Amino acid sequence: MSVWLMLGNEGMERDNNNSFCAPTPSAMVFGRSEGDRVAVTRDLALRPGYTLQFKLNIGCESEFSASAPVLLQYSHDAGRTWALVREGCYPGTPGTGVCEGSGRELREPTVYNTGDYEQWTRITVVIPRNVAASKTRFRWFQESSVYRDAPPFALDGVYISEPCPNHCGGHGDCISGVCFCDMGYTVEQDSCVPSVASPSELTEGFEGKLSPLWQSISGGQIGGGCGIISEGKALYFSSAGRREARTAPLDTTNTRLAQFYIRIGSKSLGPTCTRPRSRNEGVIVQFSTNNGIQWQFLRELDFSSFLEPQVVTIELPPPAKTPYTVFRWWQPQQGKHSAQWTLDDVLIGMNDSSRTGFHDKFDGTTPLRHNWYRIQGGEVTVDCLSLDTALTFNSEAID
Repeated sequence: MSVWLMLGNEGMERDNNNSFCAPTPSAMVFGRSEGDRVAVTRDLALRPGYTLQFKLNIGCESEFSASAPVLLQYSHDAGRTWALVREGCYPGTPGTGVCEGSGRELREPTVYNTGDYEQWTRITVVIPRNVAASKTRFRWFQESSVYRDAPPFALDGVYISEPCPNHCGGHGDCISGVCFCDMGYTVEQDSCVPSVASPSELTEGFEGKLSPLWQSISGGQIGGGCGIISEGKALYFSSAGRREARTAPLDTTNTRLAQFYIRIGSKSLGPTCTRPRSRNEGVIVQFSTNNGIQWQFLRELDFSSFLEPQVVTIELPPPAKTPYTVFRWWQPQQGKHSAQWTLDDVLIGMNDSSRTGFHDKFDGTTPLRHNWYRIQGGEVTVDCLSLDTALTFNSEAID
């Protein structure tokens, strides 16, 4: 407990009878009584790029609430003033302070809301240069005295020190510079990589069961609130909380592009697909090589340009071509007043090496999807005019 300067309300170690929906044998639970909840560290000497890692659970609650969030803050003046360790950096954020420069990383602030942390979640924050400038103390703070029925929160596995290589790929705990990898991951070059090679392609039309290659869908479900986007069903985002679709790690070493259909709001579909009014209601497409600890920019989908469904094609840049790249579609400004949006027919694939020729006999030796991006209304069958199997488009419409 020597790292802690102060623990308030109550900071008692969890006992084995109070599971707090945790698989871990111990945790620090805050909120046994009324009043604000806080955990403050002692002053620490840091360097830019150090890792602050912890596991968080907010009340085991699945219903989103923006009231009484848990804030991760820092102080350089012995706790007289506090600021967020990381401010939110959005497309519409003025180009000053922590968000400046062309290489800025678009990301969320260190504010953690009820509903987004129903499960125990590992959070890894790379400490910014301005925070590491002098002796620093950190605090986890929930101002619950002004909110009624704020759920308790719990911390576990707090680690503040030098980072592990590539932050363990975002798939492990970093302890004293050594990675302890999650199940299904193994140590390679001192970081964590998938034990089994990642798939090299994701194709998703949202017509049936979701592909297992989605790591998480936050705030979205299969639905038609913004109409038909490409064909059939689509992934529709309308929740009050975080809105994000994130893939599992993909091997994009030889992958050429990401392609998808998207609609962000509409002119005339009413309250289920409202018109966006600000830049931060657009959707950002990003990739990460350490499972979201750091995000890199691919495309900003402008809030006013996708009122009708459109196909978007993004040629992957060299930094996105790794054996374990994660992609996400993320709407920075979220909540009930933000425009709803819909995603459909996602493809991350197409081999990088351009073919010198093309041949398909439609004889069943090669799956159609290997040669064709999309076939609509056609099937491989024996037609009365063909000698063998052919790709047949059969219209049954009556004149």
